[in-house]
Amino acid sequence: MSLRIVCPQCNAALRAPSESAGTQKKCPKCGAAISVPQAPAEESADPAPQRVPCPSCSELILPDAARCRYCGHEIRGSSDTSGGWSWLVAVAAVSLAILAWPLVGLCFFVVLKQLIPSLIVGAVAAGLALVLGLIGLVAALRRKQQITAEAMVSLSGAVMGALFLSSFVLNAVLAERTGEALPEEMSVAKQVLGTEKRKKVPMKCRACGHEFEVDAVDLMSSQVAKMTDVLSAMDDTDKLLDRVEKEGETGYVCPKCKKPKAFRKESLKVEQLGPVEDLMKQLDERSKVEQPGE
Repeated sequence: MSLRIVCPQCNAALRAPSESAGTQKKCPKCGAAISVPQAPAEESADPAPQRVPCPSCSELILPDAARCRYCGHEIRGSSDTSGGWSWLVAVAAVSLAILAWPLVGLCFFVVLKQLIPSLIVGAVAAGLALVLGLIGLVAALRRKQQITAEAMVSLSGAVMGALFLSSFVLNAVLAERTGEALPEEMSVAKQVLGTEKRKKVPMKCRACGHEFEVDAVDLMSSQVAKMTDVLSAMDDTDKLLDRVEKEGETGYVCPKCKKPKAFRKESLKVEQLGPVEDLMKQLDERSKVEQPGE
């Protein structure tokens, strides 16, 4: 029966005959003196835990060691959960890349209502996706040193982030050049693109006299909607004029009296509704001519 002993100098796992219990032996690897313990063979049959080779230098180390004592390589066993954060980074990168364009649409139509600032928000999201994707890719390769599903997800997030970031930058540059090329008369269009600061249009309610301000971009959107109604109701003049009387020439409701009364064009300091109002006058004149008995 042999005894298993461990060299205190090099941690080499050795065997010694049971008859040598209580004596000293020399380690065949490092030459250090080893005291053979006095213990029954059945109790000292396996005093040292089974050792595994280091994945970096192949030296034998303890299976639960966090770092190799020979080369300093960090050991991550199958039960190690420290790599879970890199999965979160990979998923966050892909999610940001996928939501970048919807985020631009939300900012453009609901929140900011300007193209260039909305594209900047999308570019920030795509840039974060690119950075997180690269971080997740490096972390995944360091853990496994091979291409895994985690690495592929991180790589996908980084690639999509790079593509979307370049598209946002390109669209922002084109929008800026378009805004600079527009004439001064198209100030509202420039405000929509984001090359000019959004302006307020002062308005006055005809019913209660309350004065308030309306965003020029919102006013233009209302004008476009009104023009659409006009084009779709050209054959029904009476119905169109009745709707204009109820909703008001600009389609706005007074924030004070809550009445959808028309707002006088004299209260507008910028000519935002000229074409629509001229068309309304023409329709009004047409309805008076076509009325019987006049």
